[in-house]
Amino acid sequence: MQNENDRPQEELILEIEKLRTQLAETEERCRMHHEALLAQEQVTTILESITDAFLMFDHMWKVIHMNQKAEQLLRINRDDLIGKVYWNVFPDTVDTIGYRELHRAMAEKVAVSYEQFYPPLNMWFEARGYPSKDGVSFFFVDITEHKRTEKLILESEKIFKAISNSAKDAIIMMDNESNISYWNEAAEKIFGYSVQEALGKELHLFLAPRKYHDSYRRGIFIFKTTGCGPVIGKTLELEAVRKDGTGFPIELSVSAVKIEEKWNAIGIVRDITQRKKAEEERETLIRELQDALVERKKAQQELEETIERLEVYTTRVNSLMVTMLGQATDKKTNVVILDISGVAVDVEITEPLVNIARLSRLLGATCIVTGIKSEAVRKLADLGITLAPITADQSLKEGLRYTIAIVEENDDNDGGKDTLT
Repeated sequence: MQNENDRPQEELILEIEKLRTQLAETEERCRMHHEALLAQEQVTTILESITDAFLMFDHMWKVIHMNQKAEQLLRINRDDLIGKVYWNVFPDTVDTIGYRELHRAMAEKVAVSYEQFYPPLNMWFEARGYPSKDGVSFFFVDITEHKRTEKLILESEKIFKAISNSAKDAIIMMDNESNISYWNEAAEKIFGYSVQEALGKELHLFLAPRKYHDSYRRGIFIFKTTGCGPVIGKTLELEAVRKDGTGFPIELSVSAVKIEEKWNAIGIVRDITQRKKAEEERETLIRELQDALVERKKAQQELEETIERLEVYTTRVNSLMVTMLGQATDKKTNVVILDISGVAVDVEITEPLVNIARLSRLLGATCIVTGIKSEAVRKLADLGITLAPITADQSLKEGLRYTIAIVEENDDNDGGKDTLT
């Protein structure tokens, strides 16, 4: 039998080369395996460090990888899920939007994304699925809090819209570019523009008279950067312009609000046309009342002066009647002169006037009334007073001339009588 030492040298060389090749291949496989382990370790480290939950499905929907975040969100240990069919462990997910979308990703080799509420966990998830040669990579995050916030925002928007649409005042929002971004129903009624016509228009140039445009241009740049301005936080009475071009008075309240780090403005506009009209009417009424009070005071003063004159006149009349009665027996009086200049003729005056006239006749004297106007004569007639016993003259001077004539005539006939005034 031939031993190793008897083998030809060529065969030994070939055997050595074969062993070298096998050793090199083994070393390569070890290197590749080591690299694969390092790569897998790196992938595992990355998947464990990401904030998204991650699952890897094979073509049979068995879970072949799962990170710690997935354990937390699904509330299950990875040892209880890896190697198992996902739909068997979570049967409540069968025939849901997630089930359909992930199957579509695997079948059509397309990426999918969706949102899903999972009642057993009372959680909302945002999920993404990516097909690969090994199956489907599945990433998902908890968006429950985001959904709650979103719901609150939607409810707040509904409430705000309901309130703003029921408000009688216009509620208008202006964005950081000075354009109208919100326009409620009251704004439509007050200004005459529909929502479609108003949204996107530059607010001040759209609704304000030209006389305000320069002030607006000066102030808008300050507002855009600081949120401050001459009208912010104040309530002012200004003028606005309707769609038909007519101006009208408004009451404007403006506040600033920061949205996405940019200053916006919210304005509440009230049409105060009726209020202004009422104020003008009230001022007119006050002026009329003040004028009436002045007139009343003037009339009261004139009445007091008339009463004072009447008292003086009455005193004179009474004194005259006493004198006349004292002289009645002597027949000394030829003429009686009554001057009623400035005295209002009424029932209270006519009675003593007529009594004096009658007494004058008893004395055989002529009664002359001076200072009586033609309208007063008519008034006496309207009061039923006859002027037969009375001689009326327009002025005291003319009455005196007439008296002198009578006295001279009587002097020629009787030797003279006195004149009472």
